[in-house]
Amino acid sequence: MSLEMEVARFPLTPRPQFAILAAFFSVGYRSGQPGQTVNLLATAFLGSNPSPTTIRGTAFFSGVVPFGSNMHRHHLTTEDLERGDATLDGEDARHLQSVLRVRPGDCVEAFDGRGNTRLMRVAETGKHRVRLVSDGDVVCHAPPAFRATLFAAACKPNRMDWLVEKATELGAWRVVAVAAARCVARGVDAPHLARWRRIAREALRQCGGAWEPEISGVDFNAACGEIAAMAQRGGAVWFGDLSEGAPPLVLELKNFSPQPPALSPPECGWCVGPEGDFTPAEMDALRAAGAHGVSLGQNVLRAETAGVFGLCAIHLFFMDSNRKREISNA
Repeated sequence: MSLEMEVARFPLTPRPQFAILAAFFSVGYRSGQPGQTVNLLATAFLGSNPSPTTIRGTAFFSGVVPFGSNMHRHHLTTEDLERGDATLDGEDARHLQSVLRVRPGDCVEAFDGRGNTRLMRVAETGKHRVRLVSDGDVVCHAPPAFRATLFAAACKPNRMDWLVEKATELGAWRVVAVAAARCVARGVDAPHLARWRRIAREALRQCGGAWEPEISGVDFNAACGEIAAMAQRGGAVWFGDLSEGAPPLVLELKNFSPQPPALSPPECGWCVGPEGDFTPAEMDALRAAGAHGVSLGQNVLRAETAGVFGLCAIHLFFMDSNRKREISNA
Protein backbone atom coordinates (compact mmCIF):
# COMPACT_ATOMS: atom_id res chain seq x y z
CA MET A 1 0.00 0.00 0.00
CA SER A 2 1.45 3.35 -1.03
CA LEU A 3 0.36 6.72 0.26
CA GLU A 4 0.98 9.96 -1.58
CA MET A 5 0.36 13.05 0.43
CA GLU A 6 -0.90 15.95 -1.63
CA VAL A 7 -1.98 18.98 0.37
CA ALA A 8 -3.22 21.17 -2.44
CA ARG A 9 -3.96 24.78 -1.52
CA PHE A 10 -4.42 23.62 2.06
CA PRO A 11 -5.31 26.54 4.37
CA LEU A 12 -4.24 26.28 7.98
CA THR A 13 -6.77 24.56 10.17
CA PRO A 14 -8.31 25.87 13.38
CA ARG A 15 -7.54 22.97 15.72
CA PRO A 16 -4.90 20.22 15.76
CA GLN A 17 -7.49 17.44 15.58
CA PHE A 18 -8.89 18.95 12.40
CA ALA A 19 -5.39 19.17 10.96
CA ILE A 20 -5.17 15.40 11.39
CA LEU A 21 -8.62 14.84 9.91
CA ALA A 22 -7.96 17.20 7.00
CA ALA A 23 -4.68 15.44 6.28
CA PHE A 24 -6.56 12.17 5.88
CA PHE A 25 -8.90 13.85 3.43
CA SER A 26 -5.96 15.40 1.55
CA VAL A 27 -4.22 12.08 0.99
CA GLY A 28 -4.03 10.66 -2.50
CA TYR A 29 -4.65 7.01 -1.73
CA ARG A 30 -3.52 4.18 -3.99
CA SER A 31 -4.58 0.73 -2.91
CA GLY A 32 -2.03 -2.06 -3.20
CA GLN A 33 -2.38 -5.82 -3.29
CA PRO A 34 -5.71 -7.41 -2.29
CA GLY A 35 -6.12 -8.00 1.41
CA GLN A 36 -4.14 -5.01 2.55
CA THR A 37 -5.64 -2.78 5.20
CA VAL A 38 -7.48 0.24 3.88
CA ASN A 39 -7.50 3.56 5.67
CA LEU A 40 -10.57 3.88 7.91
CA LEU A 41 -11.66 7.22 6.52
CA ALA A 42 -11.21 6.11 2.92
CA THR A 43 -13.25 3.00 3.66
CA ALA A 44 -16.04 4.91 5.38
CA PHE A 45 -16.09 7.65 2.76
CA LEU A 46 -16.40 5.19 -0.13
CA GLY A 47 -18.48 2.57 1.65
CA SER A 48 -16.04 -0.18 0.64
CA ASN A 49 -12.36 -0.70 -0.20
CA PRO A 50 -11.36 1.67 -2.99
CA SER A 51 -10.32 0.33 -6.35
CA PRO A 52 -6.71 0.91 -7.54
CA THR A 53 -7.36 4.53 -8.40
CA THR A 54 -6.24 7.68 -6.74
CA ILE A 55 -8.66 9.48 -4.47
CA ARG A 56 -7.70 13.11 -4.22
CA GLY A 57 -9.35 15.86 -2.21
CA THR A 58 -8.74 19.18 -0.65
CA ALA A 59 -9.78 19.97 2.90
CA PHE A 60 -11.16 23.46 3.35
CA PHE A 61 -11.56 25.61 6.40
CA SER A 62 -12.74 29.16 5.85
CA GLY A 63 -11.07 32.28 7.07
CA VAL A 64 -8.85 30.84 9.77
CA VAL A 65 -6.19 32.77 11.64
CA PRO A 66 -2.69 31.63 10.56
CA PHE A 67 -0.63 29.44 12.88
CA GLY A 68 1.60 31.51 15.11
CA SER A 69 -0.69 34.55 15.06
CA ASN A 70 -0.89 36.41 18.37
CA MET A 71 -4.01 38.29 17.32
CA HIS A 72 -6.79 38.12 19.88
CA ARG A 73 -10.38 38.13 18.63
CA HIS A 74 -13.53 39.43 20.26
CA HIS A 75 -17.17 39.64 19.24
CA LEU A 76 -18.84 43.03 18.88
CA THR A 77 -22.27 43.99 17.67
CA THR A 78 -22.40 45.19 14.08
CA GLU A 79 -23.25 48.68 15.32
CA ASP A 80 -20.19 48.87 17.61
CA LEU A 81 -17.93 47.38 14.97
CA GLU A 82 -19.01 49.89 12.32
CA ARG A 83 -18.74 52.80 14.77
CA GLY A 84 -15.21 51.74 15.65
CA ASP A 85 -15.54 52.54 19.34
CA ALA A 86 -16.76 50.09 21.98
CA THR A 87 -16.55 50.03 25.76
CA LEU A 88 -16.81 46.53 27.20
CA ASP A 89 -17.67 45.62 30.76
CA GLY A 90 -18.73 42.59 32.77
CA GLU A 91 -17.76 39.17 31.41
CA ASP A 92 -16.48 40.59 28.11
CA ALA A 93 -14.00 42.85 29.86
CA ARG A 94 -13.01 40.13 32.31
CA HIS A 95 -12.23 37.74 29.46
CA LEU A 96 -10.03 40.28 27.68
CA GLN A 97 -8.21 41.35 30.85
CA SER A 98 -7.92 38.11 32.86
CA VAL A 99 -7.86 35.45 30.14
CA LEU A 100 -6.30 37.18 27.13
CA ARG A 101 -4.39 39.68 29.32
CA VAL A 102 -4.66 42.57 26.88
CA ARG A 103 -2.95 45.85 27.68
CA PRO A 104 -3.37 49.38 26.26
CA GLY A 105 -1.94 49.44 22.75
CA ASP A 106 -2.65 45.76 22.04
CA CYS A 107 -4.55 44.93 18.85
CA VAL A 108 -7.75 42.89 18.79
CA GLU A 109 -9.64 41.65 15.75
CA ALA A 110 -13.32 42.38 16.24
CA PHE A 111 -15.96 40.32 14.42
CA ASP A 112 -19.74 40.48 14.35
CA GLY A 113 -20.48 36.97 13.06
CA ARG A 114 -22.19 38.40 9.97
CA GLY A 115 -19.10 38.55 7.76
CA ASN A 116 -17.56 41.79 9.07
CA THR A 117 -14.25 42.16 10.89
CA ARG A 118 -12.21 45.15 11.99
CA LEU A 119 -8.84 45.67 13.58
CA MET A 120 -9.28 47.39 16.95
CA ARG A 121 -6.78 48.73 19.46
CA VAL A 122 -7.10 48.66 23.25
CA ALA A 123 -7.33 52.36 24.09
CA GLU A 124 -7.73 52.08 27.86
CA THR A 125 -8.50 49.59 30.58
CA GLY A 126 -10.00 49.91 34.05
CA LYS A 127 -11.57 47.73 36.67
CA HIS A 128 -13.87 45.41 34.69
CA ARG A 129 -13.77 47.79 31.74
CA VAL A 130 -11.97 47.79 28.37
CA ARG A 131 -12.32 50.36 25.61
CA LEU A 132 -11.58 49.38 22.02
CA VAL A 133 -11.12 51.91 19.21
CA SER A 134 -10.72 51.43 15.49
CA ASP A 135 -7.27 50.74 14.10
CA GLY A 136 -8.39 49.96 10.55
CA ASP A 137 -11.33 49.81 8.16
CA VAL A 138 -14.21 47.36 8.27
CA VAL A 139 -13.43 44.26 6.21
CA CYS A 140 -16.42 42.51 4.64
CA HIS A 141 -15.82 38.80 4.04
CA ALA A 142 -17.73 37.02 1.31
CA PRO A 143 -20.18 34.36 2.50
CA PRO A 144 -19.22 30.70 1.98
CA ALA A 145 -19.12 29.35 -1.56
CA PHE A 146 -21.85 26.92 -0.49
CA ARG A 147 -24.21 26.77 2.46
CA ALA A 148 -24.43 23.56 4.46
CA THR A 149 -27.19 23.04 7.02
CA LEU A 150 -26.73 20.42 9.73
CA PHE A 151 -30.01 18.89 10.88
CA ALA A 152 -28.95 17.12 14.07
CA ALA A 153 -31.28 15.15 16.31
CA ALA A 154 -30.79 16.57 19.80
CA CYS A 155 -28.44 14.23 21.66
CA LYS A 156 -26.99 14.32 25.18
CA PRO A 157 -26.06 17.88 26.21
CA ASN A 158 -22.28 17.43 26.28
CA ARG A 159 -22.28 15.67 22.91
CA MET A 160 -24.54 18.30 21.35
CA ASP A 161 -22.28 21.05 22.71
CA TRP A 162 -19.31 19.37 21.03
CA LEU A 163 -21.18 18.94 17.74
CA VAL A 164 -22.22 22.62 17.62
CA GLU A 165 -18.63 23.67 18.28
CA LYS A 166 -17.20 21.47 15.52
CA ALA A 167 -19.94 22.36 13.04
CA THR A 168 -19.08 26.03 13.56
CA GLU A 169 -15.38 25.40 13.02
CA LEU A 170 -16.21 23.51 9.82
CA GLY A 171 -18.19 26.47 8.46
CA ALA A 172 -21.77 25.19 8.75
CA TRP A 173 -24.23 27.86 7.64
CA ARG A 174 -27.00 26.64 9.93
CA VAL A 175 -27.33 24.12 12.76
CA VAL A 176 -30.86 22.89 13.36
CA ALA A 177 -31.50 20.80 16.48
CA VAL A 178 -34.30 18.36 15.70
CA ALA A 179 -36.55 16.72 18.29
CA ALA A 180 -36.74 13.17 16.88
CA ALA A 181 -38.69 10.28 18.41
CA ARG A 182 -35.68 8.50 19.92
CA CYS A 183 -33.90 11.58 21.24
CA VAL A 184 -32.69 11.33 24.83
CA ALA A 185 -33.44 15.04 25.23
CA ARG A 186 -37.12 15.72 24.71
CA GLY A 187 -37.61 19.00 22.89
CA VAL A 188 -35.25 21.91 22.43
CA ASP A 189 -35.84 24.79 24.84
CA ALA A 190 -34.64 28.39 24.88
CA PRO A 191 -31.83 27.84 27.45
CA HIS A 192 -30.30 25.12 25.27
CA LEU A 193 -30.45 27.34 22.18
CA ALA A 194 -28.86 30.23 24.07
CA ARG A 195 -26.06 27.93 25.26
CA TRP A 196 -25.40 26.58 21.77
CA ARG A 197 -25.26 30.11 20.36
CA ARG A 198 -22.65 31.05 22.96
CA ILE A 199 -20.66 27.92 22.09
CA ALA A 200 -20.88 28.72 18.36
CA ARG A 201 -19.68 32.29 18.95
CA GLU A 202 -16.74 31.12 21.03
CA ALA A 203 -15.85 28.52 18.38
CA LEU A 204 -15.97 31.23 15.73
CA ARG A 205 -13.72 33.45 17.83
CA GLN A 206 -11.21 30.64 18.22
CA CYS A 207 -11.16 29.38 14.62
CA GLY A 208 -10.93 32.78 12.96
CA GLY A 209 -14.13 32.54 10.94
CA ALA A 210 -16.32 35.47 9.97
CA TRP A 211 -19.77 33.91 9.65
CA GLU A 212 -21.60 32.58 12.68
CA PRO A 213 -24.07 29.76 11.98
CA GLU A 214 -27.74 30.27 12.65
CA ILE A 215 -28.78 28.03 15.55
CA SER A 216 -32.40 26.93 15.83
CA GLY A 217 -34.52 24.10 17.17
CA VAL A 218 -37.56 22.47 15.57
CA ASP A 219 -39.69 19.36 15.89
CA PHE A 220 -39.31 16.57 13.37
CA ASN A 221 -42.25 17.60 11.18
CA ALA A 222 -40.95 21.16 10.92
CA ALA A 223 -37.52 19.80 9.97
CA CYS A 224 -39.10 17.80 7.15
CA GLY A 225 -40.78 20.99 5.97
CA GLU A 226 -37.43 22.79 5.82
CA ILE A 227 -35.87 19.85 3.98
CA ALA A 228 -38.70 19.84 1.42
CA ALA A 229 -38.28 23.59 0.88
CA MET A 230 -34.55 23.17 0.35
CA ALA A 231 -35.14 20.40 -2.18
CA GLN A 232 -37.63 22.59 -4.04
CA ARG A 233 -34.99 25.33 -4.26
CA GLY A 234 -32.64 22.89 -6.00
CA GLY A 235 -30.57 21.86 -2.99
CA ALA A 236 -29.82 18.33 -1.84
CA VAL A 237 -30.26 16.74 1.58
CA TRP A 238 -28.74 13.48 2.78
CA PHE A 239 -29.14 11.43 5.95
CA GLY A 240 -27.12 8.56 7.39
CA ASP A 241 -28.79 5.26 6.55
CA LEU A 242 -27.71 1.98 8.13
CA SER A 243 -29.89 -0.04 5.73
CA GLU A 244 -28.12 -2.57 3.55
CA GLY A 245 -27.76 -1.28 0.03
CA ALA A 246 -27.67 2.43 0.92
CA PRO A 247 -25.32 4.17 -1.57
CA PRO A 248 -22.03 5.58 -0.25
CA LEU A 249 -22.07 9.27 0.52
CA VAL A 250 -19.29 9.97 -1.99
CA LEU A 251 -21.37 8.62 -4.87
CA GLU A 252 -24.32 10.80 -3.92
CA LEU A 253 -22.03 13.81 -3.73
CA LYS A 254 -20.53 13.07 -7.14
CA ASN A 255 -24.01 12.81 -8.65
CA PHE A 256 -25.19 16.07 -7.07
CA SER A 257 -25.63 19.13 -9.24
CA PRO A 258 -27.92 22.02 -8.24
CA GLN A 259 -31.14 21.88 -10.22
CA PRO A 260 -33.21 24.88 -11.35
CA PRO A 261 -34.34 27.01 -9.68
CA ALA A 262 -31.18 26.49 -7.62
CA LEU A 263 -29.91 29.47 -5.68
CA SER A 264 -26.34 30.69 -5.76
CA PRO A 265 -24.41 29.80 -3.70
CA PRO A 266 -25.64 26.19 -3.71
CA GLU A 267 -27.06 24.77 -0.52
CA CYS A 268 -27.29 21.30 0.93
CA GLY A 269 -28.33 19.61 4.15
CA TRP A 270 -26.92 16.80 6.26
CA CYS A 271 -29.27 14.96 8.66
CA VAL A 272 -28.02 13.03 11.67
CA GLY A 273 -30.33 10.87 13.77
CA PRO A 274 -30.16 10.20 17.51
CA GLU A 275 -28.16 7.40 19.10
CA GLY A 276 -30.99 4.97 18.34
CA ASP A 277 -31.22 6.30 14.76
CA PHE A 278 -34.35 7.63 13.09
CA THR A 279 -37.41 5.41 13.30
CA PRO A 280 -38.54 3.68 10.08
CA ALA A 281 -41.47 6.12 9.89
CA GLU A 282 -39.10 9.07 10.23
CA MET A 283 -36.86 7.73 7.48
CA ASP A 284 -39.88 7.40 5.20
CA ALA A 285 -40.81 10.99 6.03
CA LEU A 286 -37.29 12.19 5.22
CA ARG A 287 -37.38 10.43 1.85
CA ALA A 288 -40.82 11.89 1.13
CA ALA A 289 -39.42 15.36 1.87
CA GLY A 290 -36.65 14.83 -0.69
CA ALA A 291 -33.73 13.59 1.45
CA HIS A 292 -31.55 10.68 0.32
CA GLY A 293 -30.23 7.96 2.61
CA VAL A 294 -26.48 7.28 2.36
CA SER A 295 -23.95 4.94 3.91
CA LEU A 296 -20.93 6.07 5.93
CA GLY A 297 -19.28 2.67 5.77
CA GLN A 298 -19.44 -0.51 7.79
CA ASN A 299 -18.74 1.09 11.19
CA VAL A 300 -21.67 2.46 13.16
CA LEU A 301 -20.74 6.01 14.16
CA ARG A 302 -21.96 7.97 17.15
CA ALA A 303 -24.39 10.74 16.30
CA GLU A 304 -21.86 13.55 16.81
CA THR A 305 -19.16 11.68 14.86
CA ALA A 306 -21.54 11.16 11.94
CA GLY A 307 -22.38 14.87 12.02
CA VAL A 308 -18.75 15.94 11.72
CA PHE A 309 -17.97 13.23 9.16
CA GLY A 310 -20.78 14.35 6.87
CA LEU A 311 -19.81 18.02 7.09
CA CYS A 312 -16.17 17.19 6.31
CA ALA A 313 -17.19 15.13 3.28
CA ILE A 314 -19.52 17.86 1.98
CA HIS A 315 -16.85 20.54 2.37
CA LEU A 316 -14.30 18.31 0.69
CA PHE A 317 -16.57 17.77 -2.29
CA PHE A 318 -17.65 21.38 -2.80
CA MET A 319 -14.24 22.94 -2.29
CA ASP A 320 -12.55 20.41 -4.60
CA SER A 321 -15.24 21.16 -7.19
CA ASN A 322 -14.59 24.89 -6.82
CA ARG A 323 -10.84 24.35 -7.20
CA LYS A 324 -11.33 22.35 -10.40
CA ARG A 325 -13.63 25.07 -11.74
CA GLU A 326 -11.02 27.74 -10.98
CA ILE A 327 -8.32 25.71 -12.71
CA SER A 328 -10.49 25.16 -15.81
CA ASN A 329 -11.31 28.88 -15.97
CA ALA A 330 -7.67 29.94 -15.57
